[in-house]
Amino acid sequence: KIQVQPFVKADNVEKFKSRTLRPEYTFENFVTGEANREAFTFSLKVANSPHVTVNPLYIFGDVGLGKTHLMTAIGHFILDNNINANIVYTTAQQFTEDYFMATNQNKDTESLSQFYNFYRAADVLLVDDIQLLKNKIKTQEEFFKLFEYLHENNKQIVITSDRPASELEIMDRLKSRFEWGIPVDVR
Repeated sequence: KIQVQPFVKADNVEKFKSRTLRPEYTFENFVTGEANREAFTFSLKVANSPHVTVNPLYIFGDVGLGKTHLMTAIGHFILDNNINANIVYTTAQQFTEDYFMATNQNKDTESLSQFYNFYRAADVLLVDDIQLLKNKIKTQEEFFKLFEYLHENNKQIVITSDRPASELEIMDRLKSRFEWGIPVDVR
């Protein structure tokens, strides 16, 4: 139910591990307080009405404060209410690796097509640690195209980072897209 499959078939590449939403990361067991109430509230609103309330939802804050927990809780909530929703969870690092694999499969256009099809089929894209796209210009360009495609097609995007979008060391057009929605600070 909550398993998200990797985009590449296991033919000639090292088998990808399935990406799953951690079962313990739900709204029910997220500890809310004064410092994270806004992030919790907006996350719940997005989960209740994907792509309607806030898109993208940009969750930022220091390590260990619950960014991934909230993002994953959104995915669980949506799946609990729509078992057919295609939730794609990835980290920025995994997205980079997926793009690298797709573009370096002996110039195999099928791998690149699978990459595009996998990510563009998302109803909800959950991307953890977007700051890891720093210095990865081609991957940033691909992520920009994916962001534009999903946003134009009313698909929900949720991004986490360890800093506000304005402080990311990535291309300006990506930073500006992240600021289209609501940034929420988890403290």
